[in-house]
Amino acid sequence: NQSEHDDYHTEIDVKTLRLLVTGLFVAASASAEQYDWEVGADISRTTTEQTIGLFGPGGSPGNVRIENDADAIGIGATWFFEGLEISEGPRTEAPFLSRTSSLSFAYSRVDFDSTTTSPVDVTTSSSGDSDGLGFRGRYVWKDSGWFALGSYSRSEAFSDATVTTLTAGVGRYVARNTTISATLGRTEVDTNVFDDTSSGVILAAKHIGQFRNQWRYGFDIDVSNQEFGDASGQYGLGFSLFPNDDLVLAFNSTGQIGGSNNEQQGYRLSGGWFVLPDLEITAGYDWVDVDSDETVDIDTNGFNIGVNYRF
Repeated sequence: NQSEHDDYHTEIDVKTLRLLVTGLFVAASASAEQYDWEVGADISRTTTEQTIGLFGPGGSPGNVRIENDADAIGIGATWFFEGLEISEGPRTEAPFLSRTSSLSFAYSRVDFDSTTTSPVDVTTSSSGDSDGLGFRGRYVWKDSGWFALGSYSRSEAFSDATVTTLTAGVGRYVARNTTISATLGRTEVDTNVFDDTSSGVILAAKHIGQFRNQWRYGFDIDVSNQEFGDASGQYGLGFSLFPNDDLVLAFNSTGQIGGSNNEQQGYRLSGGWFVLPDLEITAGYDWVDVDSDETVDIDTNGFNIGVNYRF
């Protein structure tokens, strides 16, 4: 009868509506997992305290104390050529895991304040600022696993010093989530007093793995024969833990290779949390150990917080 006919069409319409709504949610969810851009910003503060012992014919008149504070703000943006697809794995490592090609831009500004105190407690102060600009690119041939990478950065400090760095390299995915690469690097320092140029080769490897289908982990290593101060090279080590795909905890260390009168060892503890699928909050703490002359004591530490957003 007509009533049963109407009920049948009503039931069909309800089922169709449910299918359409479900399809829209699935489509929205799928589109939310693909991004063309990532933008970010961070702020940081670094403090360096230096004590220099003075000696003369009459013994030690005391110490000179120098304190430097640096406040920095940075902004950046990354464009993913063919879009960033989020697949299984840590969200923060999605560009690496999905073999995504990208071009990045970054700008930073640092304000310096320095205070020097003499042995007789006479204090002098100075200040300055530095601007930095950088570009970084990475193009991946997904089928073969080969990729090319390069970067350019330039910073100016106190209006009389300019540091320019240029790199270019090539690498390959030797396994699904493992890469190796070789990069040529060159750094030029120009000041009103002196000019200096150093260059070298940077060898690097990176891997993302998993502990028995539980937490994921990552490590990366790089070594270079590019001079650092009076050392003949430098290195970097990093290890990351991913309790889940939204959270990362990391530890990094950098140091010098070869003999040096002022050996420096840098450390960094950091973390990131995707509070939303497209929004990450980051934080980190850095400190530097310096093994220098017995009359010189240097203590450096700093922290930063930041945010990254994908769309």
